[in-house]
Amino acid sequence: RLVSSRCVLECRNEVLRDALTVGRWRGKSEIRLPPIVTALQWNTLVTLMYTERVDLNSVAHVQLVRPILKKLAEHDVIARLDREVDLARRVNSGRIPSLNKVTRLVIKPPFKSYALRCDFLALLRDAERPELAADRFADVCVRVEDHELYLHRFFIQRRSEWFRVLLTGRFSEGNERIEQGECAMAVVTVHALPYHTLMVVLRYLYTDLSLIHISEPTRLLSISYAVFCLKKKT
Repeated sequence: RLVSSRCVLECRNEVLRDALTVGRWRGKSEIRLPPIVTALQWNTLVTLMYTERVDLNSVAHVQLVRPILKKLAEHDVIARLDREVDLARRVNSGRIPSLNKVTRLVIKPPFKSYALRCDFLALLRDAERPELAADRFADVCVRVEDHELYLHRFFIQRRSEWFRVLLTGRFSEGNERIEQGECAMAVVTVHALPYHTLMVVLRYLYTDLSLIHISEPTRLLSISYAVFCLKKKT
């Protein structure tokens, strides 16, 4: 069994988004992959969706993962893999002098690529649109002041000890549940932070980025304290 987060797959690839929201995978918490999809192919795909990296233990594995990348229209990734394979062959054949042969193939995100963070930030931007909660696979509702935010445990619970404790039933707030579309989700109320401060913290949990103007020292201090209290996991 291979466990993956639907919210990440949905926001990172259009083909997967269609399959999960309107296609054959809609409403399913467990999906049986076709026999032609191997564990190597799926793990490579999930790593790409989560990190924008491809890490293969053998150059020969490129031919094995190419079909699923082509099926999901990841043409840019395929082109980058082809360039790396060509380079590896030239090194291994001696056309490019090198002390070591290339056995493992790794491609990293392009320099100054913000695609991953932009996709994750898009999830947060839709957090106050309840009509999108189901299609965005939100699974927790956070109430702060007069706002309701439809968020994802994958980001806030995994990356914040404070949210993890809040959502695992140790506090009564985590026991309330609401129906939103086709899904039921836990509801928690945040009293310790104002709305705007919480949004900066959430942006940090979703993307590792926080945009704070240096002319706002009081707000900066408040947000820094909030991040400290939330005990972000690394």
